[in-house]
Amino acid sequence: EIFNLHELSFVVNLGDLVEDYYSNFDTTLALLGKINAPVYNVLGNHDLAVKDEFKEKAKKRLLGDKNGYYSFEVGNFNFIVLDGSEMCPLAYPKDSTMYKVAMAKYEFIKTEGLNSAYVWNGGFSDKQIKWLGTELRKADSKNQKAIIFCHWPLLPENGLQLWDNQAVLGLIESHNCVVAWINGHNHEGDYAQEMGIHFLTVKAICNTLTNTTCGIVDVYPDKLVLKGYGDQKGQILEFSTVQ
Repeated sequence: EIFNLHELSFVVNLGDLVEDYYSNFDTTLALLGKINAPVYNVLGNHDLAVKDEFKEKAKKRLLGDKNGYYSFEVGNFNFIVLDGSEMCPLAYPKDSTMYKVAMAKYEFIKTEGLNSAYVWNGGFSDKQIKWLGTELRKADSKNQKAIIFCHWPLLPENGLQLWDNQAVLGLIESHNCVVAWINGHNHEGDYAQEMGIHFLTVKAICNTLTNTTCGIVDVYPDKLVLKGYGDQKGQILEFSTVQ
């Protein structure tokens, strides 16, 4: 209802649309279908924490024919959607090869002593990181700004960040185009800033004290103006116009 009071270019669902039951997609996707704007879905760990036989179906329901990571352009901005569930053990049936790969990565970071060593966190394959680098180089070459969406945060390092957040931080900070990383996962919401990049965690609707939590962003050449609704606070995220 809030979104439909505005003329929006698009809406992003940052993940965790359902909890436990695949059948809940029937209700939640029907509600999102009432929005008068394109809706882009991001995979969250709860979306894939369904019974093994429904995990692939859940991805298909959310992504359609898209890969878990993809991009789209509006104006002079490149919007990039990333898939942190690619290395999340919850995303795969326990008898699958990818489950074993994800668990091996989990066991490795556990031995490294990272505070994000939980099976409900995740990370990227080398292929996805290489793809991200290609997207950022394209944005740089076109003098575009880039905004990245993912379910998992990079910062702050509170135990909910991506397993390979430091590698991804190094990559995005090496490109002039990235102005913001916007994510879910931490239900309480959060914010950090590093190297001129804003890291915004949007509050989760399941933990609201009011009747909703969401935000609408007006995009300008030098800033993002977030108007918050319900529990979500408004914020102005300024960035350099120099490439």
